[in-house]
Amino acid sequence: MYSKGIDIIIPTYNSGQLLEQLIHRLQEWKSNTQVKPHFVFVDDGSKDGTYERLKSILPASGLDFSLIGISENVGQHSAILTGYRQSKHAIVATIDDDLQHDPFQLDVMLEAMKREQADLVYGNYAEKKHTFLRNSGTYLLQGFLRFTTDMDYSGVTSFRLFKRDILKVLKPGNTKIFFIEDFLIRGAKKRINVEIEHQKGIRDKSNYSFLNLVQMAFTIVVLHSSFPLQFISRLGLGMSFFCFALGVYYLWQKLYFDVALGFTSIIVSIFFSTGLLMFSIGVVGDFLRRIWVQNQGLNAITFEVYTDEEHLSD
Repeated sequence: MYSKGIDIIIPTYNSGQLLEQLIHRLQEWKSNTQVKPHFVFVDDGSKDGTYERLKSILPASGLDFSLIGISENVGQHSAILTGYRQSKHAIVATIDDDLQHDPFQLDVMLEAMKREQADLVYGNYAEKKHTFLRNSGTYLLQGFLRFTTDMDYSGVTSFRLFKRDILKVLKPGNTKIFFIEDFLIRGAKKRINVEIEHQKGIRDKSNYSFLNLVQMAFTIVVLHSSFPLQFISRLGLGMSFFCFALGVYYLWQKLYFDVALGFTSIIVSIFFSTGLLMFSIGVVGDFLRRIWVQNQGLNAITFEVYTDEEHLSD
């Protein structure tokens, strides 16, 4: 059994009514595992007093914790990155705040990581408790990204376990990111998936509406996939070749049959030059996209860190 310390990052957002159940379950797991967990709670700009509530109840919980309060809502992935910056162990886990991910399953994932010598472990659900529409959208997005990129996102969930070193690809100044999976998957030498039980969340309503999920999927496709730029490039290159061939055909007609070209030559020239422009824009756009992905998150966020050590020293 793995018995060393790990950091468990728990991003929270408007979770005030869930905290007692969450902390109680974490206490139960801590009492039954050989793992030495350090819990990193990251409140992502909640409006319902979640941060203040955590600051009030965590000191008496008996948990080894750090509490981070972000001044604005920056999104789950940026919140996880903020928690990662405050982590202290070689292995890091992330779980949701609504107990969809049972911390007891971390023991299973840790054993698999040790057995397979993996750098990154995703907990895959034997049976998903999400709605049919959400599950279908997830499968479609993962399939589309696999088809259009060099990345395999199948089996990706927010229940993760990874070695701290694989996120060293991130620059120290990065504080805001949109899709942490880009960095985790690229940084991991070996990734595995472990089947776990998906618990029904204790939250009455998800923080992500259907519109939020669609917007997230669109952003991932546009900003974290080169498909739109590849499409433009290939369409432009295809138009260029087609119009060039058409231009040669009409030139041949003119030279051998003395056919009046008229406006046809103008149209062919316009399409040929437009195709070249689209191809060039696609190439330059893909180059700029790669620079953006590498340098995203340089806008600093403001946050406050509160730890159990500070409380004990009061």
